[in-house]
Amino acid sequence: MNQIPIKCILTHINPDLDAILSILLLRRFGETQFPGVQTAEIAFCAAGKLPQDKTAEELEKKGILAVDVGGGRLDAHPVGNQVNETKWEHCASDLTAEAVRVINHPAWQALIEYTRQQDTTGQSVRSKDYIHHLATLPTILNGFQLLYSYDSNRLLREGMNVLEVIPLYMEHKDSSKPQDTPDIQPLLKELTELYFINKGFAADSAQPALATLLEWRRRLREAPETAFSSDPLDEMISLPALLAGLWYHEKADQDRVAKTLHFWLDAIWEREKQWTHALEEFDQKGIVYRSRNANIVSIVSTNGMTIKAARFRARADLVIYRNSHSGATSILLNRRGSLNKFSMPNLAAKVRVAECMEEKSAPDYPRLYLPGMIHGWFLHPSENLLICGSPKTSDFVPSRIQIEDLTGIALTEVEWLNKMPPKYCPDDHCVGASCTFYPMHAPTCKNHRYRHRIPESGFTLADIFMQALEAKTKQKKK
Repeated sequence: MNQIPIKCILTHINPDLDAILSILLLRRFGETQFPGVQTAEIAFCAAGKLPQDKTAEELEKKGILAVDVGGGRLDAHPVGNQVNETKWEHCASDLTAEAVRVINHPAWQALIEYTRQQDTTGQSVRSKDYIHHLATLPTILNGFQLLYSYDSNRLLREGMNVLEVIPLYMEHKDSSKPQDTPDIQPLLKELTELYFINKGFAADSAQPALATLLEWRRRLREAPETAFSSDPLDEMISLPALLAGLWYHEKADQDRVAKTLHFWLDAIWEREKQWTHALEEFDQKGIVYRSRNANIVSIVSTNGMTIKAARFRARADLVIYRNSHSGATSILLNRRGSLNKFSMPNLAAKVRVAECMEEKSAPDYPRLYLPGMIHGWFLHPSENLLICGSPKTSDFVPSRIQIEDLTGIALTEVEWLNKMPPKYCPDDHCVGASCTFYPMHAPTCKNHRYRHRIPESGFTLADIFMQALEAKTKQKKK
């Protein structure tokens, strides 16, 4: 593609780690490949829909570079159901890193790879010790989301300020000049103590949200090696590494370092308060279903962190979450548990059919299992996420399916002996070929038809065997 003058960088509202790093890479390294990108204005749009229904390629011809949105060369998401399989294992930031030729940059490579893994698998911190999750990059970014959720420009700016210290840490961590490397642990202890004093956090505080912060502080004081994860990628995004990078960025100006670190701790504290509320709300509202050694959880809340609470409290293998304010719905799969062979495309197909039944429209059967946006539901190419609306979109139509029915549909994919919710499938009979689900030939539907002896040409050999076995058993009884 020929070089073009870039006058605007376009990304989605409420930018996440992937979008933030992509724009930072463009600002730092993209001027040669994308002339004008260093000074281009930043604009935001809802995820999944570019302005004036233009394509990313059409916008780029006008000098507008779409990043992490629109399905262009710097976005890994499908547009509609147009899926580029070569991008399935990628995210916007590593596509951007390749475009600006820094994918193997020694100082940036680990951060790019961390972002790719987080975006494609959803894993942020590898350690299972919750204290190790506290003082990390993801927690700080989550705190920014809570502090500035309606200010995408501020989210982007503060996010880039954090990210740019990580390459500085990577550059200096193996420095052959010890005098250039600060003694981070004593500095972190000193500045943390100052923060706790300034905030008035007492060691005997009864605030539930303070419990984790106080435990982290105790470890930092008494056994610093237990306060953070030792995993290499975890280490890179933990507070000691961020503080070291900040020290180099601020050229050892301790006052400026302290001010920024305390700002990050404010974000961590904000996130921890929200996390405590999420745990309390999950305990009150979360519904746990047990099927085939798997935990399926449904929760309705305005606090999106109840999704993490479901995984933390109930070890949820599948979470069905609905935002009671916006109506956005997410179904999230954990493949590291009992549902490692769960088929999210099969569930997506069933949910999309149910949505069509609610809307009284005809399903597009050939496309039901595909990634992308179909019948109002977006299936992520990773096949770990199915959503209808998100904080990155503002113009979606909420699903008409009740969350109880969504849960019932999900349970049929966990265990085929479960039947569809009564709203879509009568308990006492099968309507056969007149059912909207019939063309899918789902095992749960075949089981329901067999139970009520509804013949169909699509019966499998297993169905015939079960009928013969049952007949033989009855003959023996006689």
